[in-house]
Amino acid sequence: MEDQCRVMFEKIIRPIVVNAVMDSIEGLGLNPKKMGIVDGEKYECGVQVACDELGTKSQTIYQNIDKIPHRKLHGKLYFNRAELQEYIKNEGKK
Repeated sequence: MEDQCRVMFEKIIRPIVVNAVMDSIEGLGLNPKKMGIVDGEKYECGVQVACDELGTKSQTIYQNIDKIPHRKLHGKLYFNRAELQEYIKNEGKK
């Protein structure tokens, strides 16, 4: 039942809410991408965000960037803290 609710939320409810929020932000004359909002999720710019969450140096982030969840927009790296926490959990299982 929980999986069905999660699927319904992700496929039906989440897109509606995300679109409404994005429309509201744009209606205020703001640019969601400049605010670090990508695909309806909050992303923070900079490798330091990943360093703080993963407890590692920037060199390690760059060396493993293909494995670490991120978005790249206009040549800058953006990280979502929740995705990084999930990455940590999944990497610990390996």
